[in-house]
Amino acid sequence: MKMRKRVIIVGININNKNNFEESIIELKNLCIACDMEVVGKVEQNLKKINPTFYMGSGKIEELQDLIEKTNAEIIVFNNELSASQIKNIEEEV
Repeated sequence: MKMRKRVIIVGININNKNNFEESIIELKNLCIACDMEVVGKVEQNLKKINPTFYMGSGKIEELQDLIEKTNAEIIVFNNELSASQIKNIEEEV
């Protein structure tokens, strides 16, 4: 039996967008459609994007803890990250 990849979804809600919950549900469903197992979720409301990590440093710590607890292999964001943000997150978690 093939093991599904364990994934954590990360949703950052910039300026309290009304369709945020729908976008998180869609992201989860896309992961499931790609034969991934969603094992956790991190959400944050922000007024502006953190240029270093995209999200706040406290949420990075929360993500790191969740990765350790769930043995997640993949992190999927609901927004596009810059190359430097991806690199910084990879180094941190």
